[in-house]
Amino acid sequence: MESASLDRRVVVQTKGETVVHPLSHLRDRPYVVLLGEPGAGKSTALRHEATAEGGEAVTCREVMNGTPLGSSGTAYLDALDEYRSGDGAKDKLLQLANAISTSNIRRWRLTCRAEDWRDAADINAMRRAANNEPITVAHLLPLEEDEAQTILEALGQPDPKHFVQEARVRGADAFLENPLSLRLLQSVVVSDGNWPTTCFELFDKAIWALAHEHDLERETDPGPSADEIIEAASAICFHFLASGAQALWRSNSLPPSSTDTEYVRIHALRLGSTIAKATLDTALFRGEGHAFQPFHRTVAEFLAARFLARRVVGAAGAPAFPLRRATALITGNDHKAPSELRGLYAWFAAHLDKQGDPGGARRLIERDAATVLVYGDAAAFDTAARRQLLVNLDREDPYFLATQNDATVLGGLAGDDLAGDFIAILDADVRSHLQVTVLQALADGPRVRSVSEKLHEIVLAEDRPLWMRERAAEVYVAKAADQNTARRALIDDLGALAPDRSQLAIRARILAGIPSDSVRPGELRQLLSDFDALPARSRDDDDIDETGSLVSLTIALRRFPRADFFDEMIGGTQRPHNSQVQSLLDQALASAIDTNPEISAKRLLAWLDNVREHSWDMLDSDVVEAIQRWIDRDTDRRELELFVALIDDCSSGGGPWMVSNQYITTTRRVPTEAVIIGLMDVAKSVAKGQERKRLFKIAAYAARNEAHWAKWRAPIIAQLEQEGGFKWPDPIGWSGFNLSS
Repeated sequence: MESASLDRRVVVQTKGETVVHPLSHLRDRPYVVLLGEPGAGKSTALRHEATAEGGEAVTCREVMNGTPLGSSGTAYLDALDEYRSGDGAKDKLLQLANAISTSNIRRWRLTCRAEDWRDAADINAMRRAANNEPITVAHLLPLEEDEAQTILEALGQPDPKHFVQEARVRGADAFLENPLSLRLLQSVVVSDGNWPTTCFELFDKAIWALAHEHDLERETDPGPSADEIIEAASAICFHFLASGAQALWRSNSLPPSSTDTEYVRIHALRLGSTIAKATLDTALFRGEGHAFQPFHRTVAEFLAARFLARRVVGAAGAPAFPLRRATALITGNDHKAPSELRGLYAWFAAHLDKQGDPGGARRLIERDAATVLVYGDAAAFDTAARRQLLVNLDREDPYFLATQNDATVLGGLAGDDLAGDFIAILDADVRSHLQVTVLQALADGPRVRSVSEKLHEIVLAEDRPLWMRERAAEVYVAKAADQNTARRALIDDLGALAPDRSQLAIRARILAGIPSDSVRPGELRQLLSDFDALPARSRDDDDIDETGSLVSLTIALRRFPRADFFDEMIGGTQRPHNSQVQSLLDQALASAIDTNPEISAKRLLAWLDNVREHSWDMLDSDVVEAIQRWIDRDTDRRELELFVALIDDCSSGGGPWMVSNQYITTTRRVPTEAVIIGLMDVAKSVAKGQERKRLFKIAAYAARNEAHWAKWRAPIIAQLEQEGGFKWPDPIGWSGFNLSS
């Protein structure tokens, strides 16, 4: 839908771990299902992938109506949810899977609305098309700011960065996360300069902007008004969606071999040829020749719902159509909307509320609150209706958020008028997704000041579950006027509590949000020491899963490492670090070495000593690779510098072989000839005595390898004999060193 070419971010669940990738990183996976909420840009992302790989995207319906799957070996199949509308949804998916498996297709990509994807059932149905191999399910993530700016630039916005900043100042952040709402927002602002405050207002203004004639040369031509075009477009979209047709058909005669169920014939709607032609000629529709479709399904759902609501309330003097019968047109035997009509159902409730029938809207909410919330706009409703949404959300499905990964629709519930309801839900013994919904609504929506104190209370409440305390902390900080001050205050308040698994997890998450240069090394070391001091897990800790508590802090330290953090001992030295602590230290240390290339060898060794229990403990491979990169910046000088620093660091009472062993375990490399030459020179510069002899022995062990011993054996033995008191084999430190080999 947006013309910008973006490699969108997706989230994939892999073996219980949530991983974020660019979509292009999934090209090595043969079978991918791409999910997203309405308007998230699924079709555009699919076309982007098809173009990048030399293929072509087609809809599932087109394929099942005879369109070839293509010759590239990969099928790019769009809009599964639209294809399996109506009866026999499961059979339609099996038919699609069969069509793929009997073709020459070796790979496929399939898009579907997240709410309409039936997870395990749909995966099983597609097994045959995947040759019983794993199917990757990826969810499109909301747009990031740079992606929103790219789309705005493609839309011709003169200053995309300023537009995004202005949207945030006006509280229109939610419109920036969805490609469709961003495009509509831009069209509305360009059209009349006014910024909408709700999604309903955005769509309402956007369809007017899209229906309006913007060509100055045609502005005075006789023709239908924008209001007349919107009225006609609403009727067209309703019949298109309610019938499940493939397309709109402008000619009187249908194409050969087609049936009435495949097309909605425009002339059969009796709109008048002038209005019909003008309506199809607007940006609300796309097509060529005689076949047309709404330019986007979500806009079509909004318009179709407008048409139905106006019939129910008897707008423009028309007789009112009974709500019960209107609802029957868009619901099944269970009185719920089928997957392909959920958007129409949700916007129908919103339009009823706006057009003076709040009672009818609440009846729809009571029947299917989750659909009204996910597919519509909660902010469009009054207090009573939004309260009813909250009351009914978990009535039939306690885990209604299971398919709504990173949905951006919950913020519409937030408002000071529901603060009391939110607090009551957060304090209740709820075993559903309702508390998660409230916290997410508070995060996504406008600030609800009267809930801030409750959020602060939850963060410090030791009897609350960890997930709730962490989520409450995120919202409390996100909605604060000064986020860093809020973080600092929470850390101080948490510091007054005894360190336990939950308290440490929250401290770590909050600390990760503070800019790296504002974090005090002492408080970071104290946090890790407290983690190390945690006792072994007991049965009482089973409901507290702090696994991954240090991930966000690890990422922050990896991106913005602090060199001074490693200048002092971290944690105790009496036992190994907690595994999470050790992982953080390894990643942060590797990054610190990379970003401080001029660090001295002495300081580097001090850093290594400060993060491990014993100097001979095996270093993590990331740390070793960072050390190797440090050496490779000036190999000859830094190898010798590190070796000499190790000599200084080793006890004089230790055997001369210890230095070489430690060098090899630290760098995973054997000493080079440049090191041997340098060590010999260092030894020669020292006055005769035990220390000089020790240095020559250290040089001997550095040369004791297949690459160098044959060349250095004779000169090293000769040098040792010159030092006097050398016996072969030397009884001190030379046991097993076969000098004759």
